[in-house]
Amino acid sequence: MNKLKTLFTFIVLVSLFVGCNSSSETETILPTSEPPTSIALPSVPNTSLPPTPTSLPLISDDSPKIALSVYVQQNGGCRLPCLLGLSPGLSDRSAVDAFVNYFERNAIETENRIDSVDIYTYTSNERGGVRIIFWEQYTSLYIGLGYMLEDNQIKIISFFAQALLYKDDEDNSAEKSFGNPYFSKLLSDFTLQKILTTYGEPSQILIRPYPNIPGYPSPPAQYIFNFALYYPELGFLIDYIVIREEQSEYYMGCPTQPYLLELVSWDPDDLLSVNEVAFYITNGEGMSAEYVGGFRPIEEVTSISITEFYSEFSNPDSKECVQSLKALWPENEP
Repeated sequence: MNKLKTLFTFIVLVSLFVGCNSSSETETILPTSEPPTSIALPSVPNTSLPPTPTSLPLISDDSPKIALSVYVQQNGGCRLPCLLGLSPGLSDRSAVDAFVNYFERNAIETENRIDSVDIYTYTSNERGGVRIIFWEQYTSLYIGLGYMLEDNQIKIISFFAQALLYKDDEDNSAEKSFGNPYFSKLLSDFTLQKILTTYGEPSQILIRPYPNIPGYPSPPAQYIFNFALYYPELGFLIDYIVIREEQSEYYMGCPTQPYLLELVSWDPDDLLSVNEVAFYITNGEGMSAEYVGGFRPIEEVTSISITEFYSEFSNPDSKECVQSLKALWPENEP
């Protein structure tokens, strides 16, 4: 993916939204025909994070990557649905202007894939966004944030992060980098374990192992497995996209090993439905409006309840995977 294509993808992302390897040693959770009964566990909110953002970081010419890395790692010093310092229903146009102007002043484009950061911005009337591309030893971590204003306040924020691996400085055909440690480090505030321990059990967990496309068997074709956690009363949905493995009659996904995540946040008072949220997910591999109908509650297509998922994956050492019968996911299902 070259710079031009990267910038074009960014513009498409913001325009739509604001316009509208697992190891062989990994243990697995196998589904049974009857999901077990849930035992309610209390939510575990983390009150150590402030609800409002900290100041935007001071960027010097010699350390923009360091300053922005800390800012992203801490989610701008605020809790969801606030994203990088912007809050749906609270941040007004002046806050948005200050945010975008900050990144415009610090816009950078480099050709260094070893240790650098690129910054792009985009604005158009009630819409806009930023994209930050962190480079670390030929791994690129694309982070994009787009917003939509309504009545001079932010209505919706969409956030995505994607890890890709290039071979060298000339390579423009990147590979998806699943479970990349740099991804987990830079997005430490958005890992599955951190989301669960900070915000408690989600109201719903919706999954989708992408079914085979006729004529493109796996292997050699590579497919994905989605895990979407829906927190309507807190005002966000986060979708973890991992590689889809196969084991006998099962599809398998390991939710702690994503290469891509999509997050949409909104004012909790709005109580958006899953279908409404999907409209703002713009990446073709996420829970977009095109594919949301293919997602199913995890308790209906595996043996795992929401409570059991929470209990397992709130453990920082968990390397478990989730399996679902292939027969439940026919080929070419929308």
